[in-house]
Amino acid sequence: MCIPFFRIGTSRGDLRCRFRPSFTLIELLLVMGIIATLASVVILSINPARQLGQARDAQRRSTVSQLQKALDQYLIDNNQYPSGMQEGQSLAKAICRVGVVESSCVSLDALVTNGTYLPSIPVDPLETNALITGYSLYLQNGRAQANASHMETSGWTFLVDGSAYGIQDTAADASYKLMKSFPAGKTGTARIQWQAYIQSGTYYFAWKITKNNGATTLSSGAYNTCADGSCSVHAYELFSKNVSLVAGEMIELWMVSSTSGGTPVNGNGQTLYAKELRVDYL
Repeated sequence: MCIPFFRIGTSRGDLRCRFRPSFTLIELLLVMGIIATLASVVILSINPARQLGQARDAQRRSTVSQLQKALDQYLIDNNQYPSGMQEGQSLAKAICRVGVVESSCVSLDALVTNGTYLPSIPVDPLETNALITGYSLYLQNGRAQANASHMETSGWTFLVDGSAYGIQDTAADASYKLMKSFPAGKTGTARIQWQAYIQSGTYYFAWKITKNNGATTLSSGAYNTCADGSCSVHAYELFSKNVSLVAGEMIELWMVSSTSGGTPVNGNGQTLYAKELRVDYL
């Protein structure tokens, strides 16, 4: 770039050119390309739509927990749950919106009367059906279980149930007992983790992870709590398995008393325990 100037102290203008370095067109295009690439990376890393989805999913998990606690308290106070829930996740029913009376959904209006158990019936922001809330209920071994129907994001760790729960394995049969179930939030690979042990008896138990009420086995195994020589009946063992999930399908964890080789046997009154079931969507 040429910039004209006058030398001071001369009688006439001495026009000269002082050259300054400048960018070429190729350099400008290269810089613009780098800026555009960095901008796209930043936008993708921030991904406001995904962040909003994660925030809504966090609220959904909190709502599921609140629903189950409210229902358990209602059971304690009234010796029964609100009518309409059925045993088994395959028979899960949607929760009705306030004031809706339909046989196809479960009314929880009794829980919001005077705000005794819930301040209001939660409604998922993505639910478009004017009759239901986007949440559903069913009974598992007589206990109410709630589900969220519109989980949006992948890559989250979902605590299905952090509490410890036990099922007595009676001598009536050698069948697997359903410990916990949950709906798959997305399609893809997930790591399922839980802790388990068997109290008293043989110290052996078998487990399996299935989908759709046991129709398909995704993973299975057995555990001998005497393998380390301790035979502790109060020591939880951590299990972790990667499985392929399909969004919306019900996933189940089952346990049963077994031989040391993992063959199911009659329980003879032993109690199977599990806790802290987590799903890490990879």
